[in-house]
Amino acid sequence: MKLAWCSLLFAACTASTNSDDVVGPFTGTTHRYVIDGFVFPSNNTQAREMADDLDGDGYVDNQLGMVISTLRSQGLGTAHVDDMIASGALVSSIEIVADDLANDDSVSVLYRGNDASSGVAVGGRMIDGGFRSNRTATTDVPGYAYARLPVFADADPSEIEIGNVEIDLAPDGVGGFDALIRGTVDSSEALKEAWHSSMQMVAADPDGHLYFMALFDQKPRDWIITEDEFVHNSLMESLFRSDVTIRGEERLSVAFRVHLSPCEQGRCETAAPADLCHDRARDSDESDVDCGGSCGPCAGGASCATNDDCDSHACDGTGRCTAPSCGDGVRDGFETDVDCGSNCGATCQAGARCHGGDCADNLTCGPNCTDPAVCATRTSAPASRRRSRHRRHALVPVLER
Repeated sequence: MKLAWCSLLFAACTASTNSDDVVGPFTGTTHRYVIDGFVFPSNNTQAREMADDLDGDGYVDNQLGMVISTLRSQGLGTAHVDDMIASGALVSSIEIVADDLANDDSVSVLYRGNDASSGVAVGGRMIDGGFRSNRTATTDVPGYAYARLPVFADADPSEIEIGNVEIDLAPDGVGGFDALIRGTVDSSEALKEAWHSSMQMVAADPDGHLYFMALFDQKPRDWIITEDEFVHNSLMESLFRSDVTIRGEERLSVAFRVHLSPCEQGRCETAAPADLCHDRARDSDESDVDCGGSCGPCAGGASCATNDDCDSHACDGTGRCTAPSCGDGVRDGFETDVDCGSNCGATCQAGARCHGGDCADNLTCGPNCTDPAVCATRTSAPASRRRSRHRRHALVPVLER
């Protein structure tokens, strides 16, 4: 992949043979705008509305946007983008070099995923206060950006390299811009980053993602999703399959919106996060990022100050949460009830909550319409109708162990 980016960088520094390409020289003032809002598609219709025909085949392209919309529809996407921006955990910006922000025939726009990231600016024109860059399908000088995108719930922003970038800006009427970012990513790298973020999500709320684990953890289950299990899952291979070929390279298309606010002195001042427990920063009385203290319990290995900071209810002498176990007398990790079900070998007894084959041989898990289901004899009514924390997504079918 490094070879591909080297070729992009080289192309950006050479003359274009396309007469429609804007290649500079780019002169004027550098105007810096901070990204203070991200908008991802919530369904495939919105994904197509954000898309463009990146490879010139007559069809719009935004496969990764459709993947994100699928995640969001299943409750796996984050609802705390504004909190991450406010806490400083997500600081991205765009730099515009122009002589005139109203009308200018030679303008460059650079997307920065963070203050330290580099990239290749896209050339284009400012017309009546808006900007339209060179088109990915035809340009000889494609842009490149390192991006950090807030996608998964309870996870850090996903880090991804976007090539073949095109950027459109529309003035928002108050000094900023509404922006459309489009381009392509390496499908295998995107899939690996999705695995990394998914593991953060699951660790933050194991009970909430039992069915997610059941989908990816191959039999015989060890309740650990390896990178190999995730990236070679048939569903993930289908969702992250490359959908465009640009300059002889198969890529995965992406498009999303951001909002830009002017900020000439670095990061703009923002209000405090509304939800400190989901801002991907260690603040307030948290013992680790977004857990401990007044937030939810921390996973094994996280920093802790007291036993109550930990999902396992055990903070060791080094200030770390011990990993959940099937003999600690508390319901933790992926257990469906105290020390039984899911990853524990012990089968659950009558009255214990369950799913699938958690119950002892003489019991059944049900009834199906109850959440949570409990272990009972075939003629007994369920002992409890308390709602479970775990979410059953349409994306993830119930899988019997």
